[in-house]
Amino acid sequence: MKSAMYAVVFLCGTLPLCADDLTGKVEAAGIVGGTYVSQGFGSHVILGGSAGYGLTSKAQVFGEFTFSPGSSFFGVRETFLDYLGGVKWNLKSSNKGDLYLSGGLGAGTDRFSGGGFSNSLSNFAIYAGVGYRIYVRKNWGIAPELRLMHYFGGDGDLNAAHYTASVFYEWGRK
Repeated sequence: MKSAMYAVVFLCGTLPLCADDLTGKVEAAGIVGGTYVSQGFGSHVILGGSAGYGLTSKAQVFGEFTFSPGSSFFGVRETFLDYLGGVKWNLKSSNKGDLYLSGGLGAGTDRFSGGGFSNSLSNFAIYAGVGYRIYVRKNWGIAPELRLMHYFGGDGDLNAAHYTASVFYEWGRK
């Protein structure tokens, strides 16, 4: 964890200072990546999408849905669903990319089905992350992001690390 924070500090110190105003910009993204969930749940693929809106020159609010197929055991299939909302805050921007922090909350749902059995458990979730939007063209690009998730559960809390890359399109960028 310390090495990830050192990497963020290094990136913040080496990027050029050049503010790209987010106000009024709309962004849509498709998400692909992976997750590692604590307490023996292991690693899984993540797929999803998000939409955001620039509230200020540095802050974007967004909503996100992700799906992870989970695993099967004894004919029962497990699926993870995250419904999240949050804020991305630009630390430094240039014409090539934006370094940002993200944070927010939502719900994580764990669904079990198969063999005539179906059940789901929903837990409150909070997260914090860091990412970098890399502009491939004027309005679109790729954004790798690392998030640390915490799910509050009745049977015990879970921690997860999400490592994703999204392909985004931004309306309103000049």
